[in-house]
Amino acid sequence: MRYLSALPGTFIALIVIIFADLFLPKFGNSTDVEIILTLSTFLFAILSGFVISRLTSRYDGIRNNVGSEDSILLSLYKTSQHISKKHSGKMAELIDKYYILSYDFTLSNAHLAYKKTAPVLIEMWDEQMKIDIQKNSSAYQVIVTQLTTLEDKRNMASVTSAERLGIGNWIILLTLAMIILVSVFYIRADLLYTHFITIALSTVLVLIILIIRDLQNLMLGGTSLLEESGQEVLNIIGKPRYYHESFVRRGIAKPPKGTPYRLGHHEPGTEPFNIEFVKGLGEK
Repeated sequence: MRYLSALPGTFIALIVIIFADLFLPKFGNSTDVEIILTLSTFLFAILSGFVISRLTSRYDGIRNNVGSEDSILLSLYKTSQHISKKHSGKMAELIDKYYILSYDFTLSNAHLAYKKTAPVLIEMWDEQMKIDIQKNSSAYQVIVTQLTTLEDKRNMASVTSAERLGIGNWIILLTLAMIILVSVFYIRADLLYTHFITIALSTVLVLIILIIRDLQNLMLGGTSLLEESGQEVLNIIGKPRYYHESFVRRGIAKPPKGTPYRLGHHEPGTEPFNIEFVKGLGEK
């Protein structure tokens, strides 16, 4: 099932709302309902504003950490090239494995990817221990710093991604939204401007709910956050882009047309990997 982002979801909701406005009965003004509408709208505005602010901070934090993680991995590879061709080749394989395991999960599940990629990071440390310190003292110190910083950034991304709205928060938000919708439809009159207000307010309400969902899933625009950054790192180290077929099927990941890439068919985060090479334009 394809992931339905905020804008397409709102468009579908708009069609449903228009039909509801045309066919649902009208009851006219009611002082009690107007009071309920005022109070519920006020509470929804405060709660949704707080939630969006919190999720936006989370989104920005993960974006910064993941962007830093990609730059560190690229710097790690380039630094390893100063040591030996064998060392840089081994580091490229480990970085590639790291990205495959990472891209088997969405960023909203970075805490799951963290557990799967931890052994790869240990392998990177083990590979670093093989460096002749006397011949490569400067590169050795740089790599130690890079690996330490990498662990810090991925740890922060993992912890932050695990922060999600609880079921209670969603119940309160959806309950308030439902009260507002019912109240708006209840008090609307058979006048053109009331139809417009009812449709517009109801649509915006749905849009807010869907934006909150996209922010929580780190899927603004319907695609995964900062995926392109890591794919460029794979290209630089000489590896084709990688996507898991479940994300391509759902429209979360979008391989560029005409560009060769790898498609994973295995259970996310498990080995051995089942990966096929796609030449591009649908050719395999």
